Amino acid sequence: MEVVPLRLASLNLLAAAALGALLLGTWPGNAHADALLGNSAIVLGTGGSGVKVRSSYGLSGDILGVLPEGTLVNILDGPKTGDEMTWYRVKAMDGAGLRLRGWAAAKYLMSPDRVAQRADGTIGSRSFSATVMSYASVGSIGEYTSTGTHVHVGTVAVDPRSIPLGSRLTIDGLEGVFTAEDTGPGVKGAMVDVWFPDLTSALAWGTRQRTVTVLWEGP
Repeated sequence: MEVVPLRLASLNLLAAAALGALLLGTWPGNAHADALLGNSAIVLGTGGSGVKVRSSYGLSGDILGVLPEGTLVNILDGPKTGDEMTWYRVKAMDGAGLRLRGWAAAKYLMSPDRVAQRADGTIGSRSFSATVMSYASVGSIGEYTSTGTHVHVGTVAVDPRSIPLGSRLTIDGLEGVFTAEDTGPGVKGAMVDVWFPDLTSALAWGTRQRTVTVLWEGP
């Protein structure tokens, strides 16, 4: 069953009855990251703040330092699961030139072979301004995407003529790497529709104009 997008107008119609209801539970900490990484990865999707490197896998580990967006890291161990998130032990140099070894959340790590690099050295195949909307699942409707995957944090709907299905991308103002795995009748051209796990979060985002960077073009 294809996900039925809930644009802002539709969400507002449901808000009075459902705004306070938590439809699908709390937002999980683990985005839909690559299940396995190889010997290296690139820090992406942190919104420019960088990824925290911790002494142990899980949010209780001491913060040893921060690796900037775009840092290439070596994978030493993992994956491990802690606090409903996937973690890898990495080593790399931080922004101050200090060597860091510790655990980083997998949702901010992406395999280098799934990342394009432009001629000027910047990461991603292209960046453009897009209308970024929000949608959510209601009841049993919209549990699956048009490509057959189950919706999850990191799912976005796109116009395949603009962004090929299977592409990986980042969105200014939202953390994580997103996967283009859904479509919708109202998603046309330079538009991206982000799945949110509950109506409250979807309403809070609404519709915004943001920069979208396609990290890797889908097949």
